[in-house]
Amino acid sequence: MKNNKDVVQNHFKISKEHNPPLTIHYVDGLCGAGKTYGLGQFIKLSGLHQKFIITTPSKALADQIYKQLDDLGIGAIQKIYSQTRSRSSNVPAQIMAAIRDINVMGQGVIICTQQVFPKLQFIENQSEWVLIVDEIPKVDNFAAPSLPYNHHLLAQYIETGEVAGTGLYEIHPSAERLGHNQDAVNDVFKAIVDDLYDDHYRCYTDKANWDKLVERNQVTDDSPDDYLYGNELNKLYFLSLLQPSIYQGFAQVIMMGANFEQSLLYRYWSDYCSVVFRPFTPITQQLRYNQYSNGHRLTLRYLQEADWSKHSANQLIKGKTKLDYFAEVVARFMGEREFIYMTNNDDSTAFRKGRKAPVISHGINHFDTINDIYFSPALNNQPKHTAMLIDLGFDKVFIKRAMSYEVAHQAIMRTSLRRPDSTAPVTAIVCDKWLS
Repeated sequence: MKNNKDVVQNHFKISKEHNPPLTIHYVDGLCGAGKTYGLGQFIKLSGLHQKFIITTPSKALADQIYKQLDDLGIGAIQKIYSQTRSRSSNVPAQIMAAIRDINVMGQGVIICTQQVFPKLQFIENQSEWVLIVDEIPKVDNFAAPSLPYNHHLLAQYIETGEVAGTGLYEIHPSAERLGHNQDAVNDVFKAIVDDLYDDHYRCYTDKANWDKLVERNQVTDDSPDDYLYGNELNKLYFLSLLQPSIYQGFAQVIMMGANFEQSLLYRYWSDYCSVVFRPFTPITQQLRYNQYSNGHRLTLRYLQEADWSKHSANQLIKGKTKLDYFAEVVARFMGEREFIYMTNNDDSTAFRKGRKAPVISHGINHFDTINDIYFSPALNNQPKHTAMLIDLGFDKVFIKRAMSYEVAHQAIMRTSLRRPDSTAPVTAIVCDKWLS
């Protein structure tokens, strides 16, 4: 932490809404240790008149949890998420209707995604419900729109205030409202404005860039010779941080995730937001293990010494981009073995013997018969993203470990390493030495 940590912490504790300190129970369970099974046993032993909402980071994990709870004989389970990309699918309304039905019955379980949970406008009899947050939610959002000439379109929604001891402004909504304006230009900054008007986020902008563009209307020309050419010098930077108030009002809140105490959420909410975290022993006592004993099965291989990034991936080696060249190296190494692979969303790399998995694959079991994995996503924050977190008191190494290491750790634990009965050797190929 920086020397100004006490000043910044005081900034966080002076809030517009003086909510009482929140207690969150947590299960810091390693991958494959049986957190979901333990959760199922806890729900079964809770008896009648128990009502649970379980949130997950993906539909695939929601399906998996539903099956596991159903196999345990737990009744009245509903999984509710959008089956299509249609905007007419009103999932929050479906969830609130299910909550009303379960309130009448007195018992039941709803499984939904973490993405839809904040959109629930009202939870009837909320103080009677237990909230289970399966896998650690993302606590920070970052945006960096290039707005050299049209920054006023966004600035009209924002008022700024100093944050002592930092180079940031805390930003608040102005009297203007974005409303339901369908102008396509608004898509550039709608997510920023949505967080700004959401009571469960605290939002910041970089002071130097805001003053340069918005206050002084000073536009800087960047050179076509720069690899980041395209108004890289005329960006506004925004960071929004999720507040624990989103979980206020439940009978109990339980979070489950591997390396929980090393997460950004745990550090931010405990150090800056006065959340009290307590281990949840009814589940932790049922875990199969609390440390890995299969490390001897894993071999980690890396493709380059330097840090991996999207810029590095586009550099040329032997007449090809590194991304394509490394893919050929991996395909030759894997040969006829089936393996998992993960890529950035804009990477179209495919492998004949590869099975593609989502980068955010926390908790998913259906790759656990595969022994090998190639993990190629570039996980680095944008430099300004990290700089803004550091300005708020977070340590650079901690940020890197909390964000990059944990995603890679979760990815590698999709392999047969998560199966205690497996003895097969596992090879994980990553792109840089730092990650290995």
